[in-house]
Amino acid sequence: MSENRNEKEEIQNLSETRPCAEFPSNDFRQEENLPEEKRVNDGIEENSPGGFNDSQSTMAFSRANDAGEKNFQEFQDLESSSSLLNRNTNIWAETLPCSSLNSGRDSSVLWRNYLALTGSKNISNQENLSLDYVLGKGNQGVVFHSMRIGTDSFRLPIALKFFTPESFKLESRYEEAMNYCAKVASAVAQIQHDNLTTVRDWFTLNGIRVMEMDLVDGYDLSQLMSNDVLFWMRQHLEKDDYEFKTKVILDYGPVRPRFKPGVALAIIRDCLNALAALHAAGIVHSDIKPANIMLKKTGSTKIIDIGAAYFYEDTPPRRFCSPFYAAPEIHCRKEVLSSTPQSDIASLGYVLIELLAGRSPFECLDEANGCRIISAKSLLDQKYELIHKLEYILPKDVLVNDKLVNFCRRMIHPDLKIRYRTAEAAVVEHGAVAELARDLVKFNLSSEYDLDIQHWIKNLNLPRKDIPLDP
Repeated sequence: MSENRNEKEEIQNLSETRPCAEFPSNDFRQEENLPEEKRVNDGIEENSPGGFNDSQSTMAFSRANDAGEKNFQEFQDLESSSSLLNRNTNIWAETLPCSSLNSGRDSSVLWRNYLALTGSKNISNQENLSLDYVLGKGNQGVVFHSMRIGTDSFRLPIALKFFTPESFKLESRYEEAMNYCAKVASAVAQIQHDNLTTVRDWFTLNGIRVMEMDLVDGYDLSQLMSNDVLFWMRQHLEKDDYEFKTKVILDYGPVRPRFKPGVALAIIRDCLNALAALHAAGIVHSDIKPANIMLKKTGSTKIIDIGAAYFYEDTPPRRFCSPFYAAPEIHCRKEVLSSTPQSDIASLGYVLIELLAGRSPFECLDEANGCRIISAKSLLDQKYELIHKLEYILPKDVLVNDKLVNFCRRMIHPDLKIRYRTAEAAVVEHGAVAELARDLVKFNLSSEYDLDIQHWIKNLNLPRKDIPLDP
């Protein structure tokens, strides 16, 4: 019984120490029979030339070295237990090839540095970031295509959003707003949903706040709903491939290209899944629009740019929205009211109608040239009337599907009692996205949309349009 207890205690002690760091290399074990003076003098003495002159660093490394020697002694004591070694040999031998560290002067410095670093509670690391070109800009600031430059030729493309202080009269107001945005960004970073942007970091440079996000390899919907896309496809795709793409994915619309119903529903379903995850964390996006929805080269959809997002039960004093895609209850007064999850659903509904129709759901001046000129009152009136005008806006291949038309109507309905209450409801309820997708399969109108989108986006090579940084 005492032997079993001792073995359990040995196992427990071993499991509580850090893997790899406590196990010496084979070189160290081969020297165990050498005189102690030889073993000690192989390392760097604290006061030797080239050693550690800083007293604090010396103390840290000394403590780490003592811990390493203690773990080394524990390892020697356990060496006679063959079952214990068999259980752990693969762990330390495969995760850290300690035998590759020589027992000479240089390796002992690395070893002490390693022990001190892994034994610390806090570490500091400076990043090198390059700013390549502007991806987009708006009222909140500018987003750069950037590169994180690491050690040993490590390069990672990222997106950096710089928040402008221009609209803040006082620096303290900017600090307060950025502190709130940082809390939202931190919450979003922990969601980790495939269809939602990934926030990697939040930091300050000379007082300016910067949010680091994953760079999405693909195109946003505002880019894809451009006649330039169909022109490029006609010029670069084989005839059969071009005809297939225009039949299944994208075709000419009255003003701009329109997406086929199956592809549009696949995009909206991904967006609803992302919104469901965001709303579950108590956050509303509040700026759903084509420019903030991207199709990746993998075929999936991702909602990006959470700069305007906020906790809907703890609304900040300053809020942003894009009027054309804001729910009617948001801008029915002079000030921007608080969003709710239902507000995000309405915004996504306007995007869906635009995808299906190949035009804005609202009548605007000079829309063909990309200009949207309309009064706030006229825009609001049209949002209340839109549910009655879908038959004049949607194309025939959509109007023949009553379920799809009703789905659009419930997404944008100005009456909150009729509009889908949650993103999950817009997916799973009767007549919602999931049922519409099953109907496409039932009537042999479906396709492998993820694969079709993947093949389309992967081979799409649109020229990059430079966005000037100057206001």
